[in-house]
Amino acid sequence: MNKKNTDEKRADLRFHSENGIAYSYFNKAEQYVGIAKDVSRDGMFFLSSRQLKPGTVVCIQPLDCKTAALPWKYGRSHRLANDLCTATSSSASTRKFFANMVTAEVKRCQVVEETTTWRYGVGVNFLRPTV
Repeated sequence: MNKKNTDEKRADLRFHSENGIAYSYFNKAEQYVGIAKDVSRDGMFFLSSRQLKPGTVVCIQPLDCKTAALPWKYGRSHRLANDLCTATSSSASTRKFFANMVTAEVKRCQVVEETTTWRYGVGVNFLRPTV
């Protein structure tokens, strides 16, 4: 479902999503888990348990619940990934807007809930390759 908020000046339509994502700092192996809440042609907003500084470059990909071994073996990310994979109710219509790995720059990160699980809302702009 697409939505455009008339109170906000947005260049692109946003598409609602409830997809689990895996993200990592650029050129780092450790991955973390989040929930994509909306996706547009140029960016994404997702929930995270980690605070990310504006200007940070991250690699984001859909959370693949079908792999035998998730990239994280223990700890908080492992538990969050397992919870998301067992509770996934994403439909094909929301998944189609985010199917590949993307590289993005964090533009904003703010506290959205006073919980420890999905405390931060992170807005990113996708980075485009230059030729």
